[in-house]
Amino acid sequence: QEKNNTGVDAIQEVFAAQKFYDATRALVISTSPFTKPALELAHKIGVECWAGGLLLKELYKQQFFYPPG
Repeated sequence: QEKNNTGVDAIQEVFAAQKFYDATRALVISTSPFTKPALELAHKIGVECWAGGLLLKELYKQQFFYPPG
């Protein structure tokens, strides 16, 4: 695992929070790449993994703000 990559610990923390707060959705957003084990775990337990760029695309798509230029 690379030092700056997002690992299984982040997936586990978000999954635990989802259960604790009875949330209907669990999502990890990171500007670092996800490790392969983190993505595999997320897929198995239903946690969404977004790269930071995907967040910006979704914000633009939902018209929360407009891209520059």
